[in-house]
Amino acid sequence: MPGFAGPLSIKCMRRGVGRWRVDGRDLAVEPGVVALVNDGEPYAFDIAPGQSIETFCPFFRSELVRDADRTRTRPVGDLLDAPSDPGHKMPRFRASLHPVPVRLDRQLGALAGALADDCDAAAEDAFIGVLDSVLDLVAARENATHDLRAARAATRTELARRVGRAVEYIHACPASRLDLAALAHVSAMSPYHFHRAFRALIGLSPARYVTSVRLRRARTLLASTDVSVSAVSLEVGFASLGSFSSAFRRAFGKPPSAFASSKKRRRP
Repeated sequence: MPGFAGPLSIKCMRRGVGRWRVDGRDLAVEPGVVALVNDGEPYAFDIAPGQSIETFCPFFRSELVRDADRTRTRPVGDLLDAPSDPGHKMPRFRASLHPVPVRLDRQLGALAGALADDCDAAAEDAFIGVLDSVLDLVAARENATHDLRAARAATRTELARRVGRAVEYIHACPASRLDLAALAHVSAMSPYHFHRAFRALIGLSPARYVTSVRLRRARTLLASTDVSVSAVSLEVGFASLGSFSSAFRRAFGKPPSAFASSKKRRRP
């Protein structure tokens, strides 16, 4: 899809892997991860051939986003004295990838269900719930950035940007060399400094995050393509089929071969 700019939106993949090109960066989105794109920010969308995909991308009216931001940031007395403020600025966030918390995942499911059932009241309620969870997600990332060990706000923001660059690289290139040294190089940081900042912002060590991304990507590919289990293990960056199968079973409770077989049985 060529360049497009719309309201604030979250980009979700319910099946398959999609790539959004935003601000010169590739954001690889799959189930379990969402991308946030700002109001008026141009983007393009692409998918690899041969995939079975399903996207879900809620867009939020600018008036609702401004109202939500004002409600969350202004004293209650101000809100009571002036219920609306057309001059309140639209909040801006860095377009980035975010793991999906359980609460947001459930709310996205409720929104999809309400839209499918053509239930306006339930959809309106679900839209507000999703937006609130998205703003909580952004606030949590900003709070983690604020807690980084750096005196200047601009330095903390730059640290978060560099860690975000590594996160995007992991999702875009899961089969690449993703050890600590390689990821620190992508972020232009020393290995120890990068490890410390990554864990503070993301909540996992780089190695654990890489493994979780590779396993989720494998599950997505097994569900949306006809690629063999051995080919999937290589495509997501595992050194051997044995290590991949063991890690997959620990994460999802059954081997990848059983997952692939269940997909074949679901075909009409």
